[in-house]
Amino acid sequence: MKAVDQCLSWRFRGVLLGCVITCQLLMVTSAQTDQPCRIHPDSVFQPKDVQAIDQLLMDWKAVVQNGDLEGLAQLVTEDAEFWSHEAEPLRGRDALKQAFEPYVNTYRWQQDYQCSELIIAGDWAVIRGTEHNQFQHLTTGQQTSSRQRAFSVMQRDQTGQWRFARGMSHRPPASESE
Repeated sequence: MKAVDQCLSWRFRGVLLGCVITCQLLMVTSAQTDQPCRIHPDSVFQPKDVQAIDQLLMDWKAVVQNGDLEGLAQLVTEDAEFWSHEAEPLRGRDALKQAFEPYVNTYRWQQDYQCSELIIAGDWAVIRGTEHNQFQHLTTGQQTSSRQRAFSVMQRDQTGQWRFARGMSHRPPASESE
């Protein structure tokens, strides 16, 4: 087991190793869209991990919809870092709250996530999919929407709580329809 942990640790440090871990392919339902989310066959996990990550996605959706900046900050690690198109990296909980504050003060924001794949390895998980954002201006009622691809790394802390640790998003090419 130590060799597996070491291999997985190297993988998450960016060194892609040909580490093969036997696990059956499972399908789960994303709480966001009721679409099946493929769990990668190399994943090593307990069923409760999938449930906890699904709950994290539902919690994220709820705090975004409620404009709860403090709740949002609690769903990420203290050293969280997020990269988005044409923006400086967001590092830490305070930076996340500062970046999201104009949105929650100006818009009613609803975000749905369509999971494409989930990889779980010990206390780390990677999820990739598509975010669908809908904004309604609080004063004018004007509605806008956006879609972007998202890739997130989640970490389970010492209390067993899963949180977002890293994230990267970008707009898909114009050739992909809404």
